[in-house]
Amino acid sequence: LETNGSEPAQILRPTAVSPVRGHSTDASAEKHSGTRTLRTGNNTRAPITPDAPATTASEEARISSLLDEAREDMDRLRLSTPPGDNALEKYRQVLSLDADNSEAKNGVRKIVETYAQLGRQAARRKDYDRATFFIDQALAIAPDSRPLRRVQRRLKRINHRRQ
Repeated sequence: LETNGSEPAQILRPTAVSPVRGHSTDASAEKHSGTRTLRTGNNTRAPITPDAPATTASEEARISSLLDEAREDMDRLRLSTPPGDNALEKYRQVLSLDADNSEAKNGVRKIVETYAQLGRQAARRKDYDRATFFIDQALAIAPDSRPLRRVQRRLKRINHRRQ
């Protein structure tokens, strides 16, 4: 099984169940139940469920600690620097342990938004070098952001005219 490296692989597997006797095997009943099943022989069925990512108590404690530290980093504007002690790295560590962690996903989004806001503020002050720096920081995290790309192009045009 291959993954893109950032999302965990999910494997569908049958779970062990005892044979169901005397129950309808009507396809329409299964269709509406919302549960997919696998015929296992002798007219028995086993529900097919995705493997849930198992988080241990120690992983949950680590996630909680990382989120606390990331919130503190955000408060101190340690968004993506210094290396090894910033909110972005901590949110990414959380996502490596729990790819669906909504607080970490929102934290990464907030970092991008903060850099974009700092870039806009610098541009309003006509500090275009600083504005470019902040927009570049945001794009390093969210390289596919069209709005950030547009701002980056405008800043490049402004900087080109200034030279």
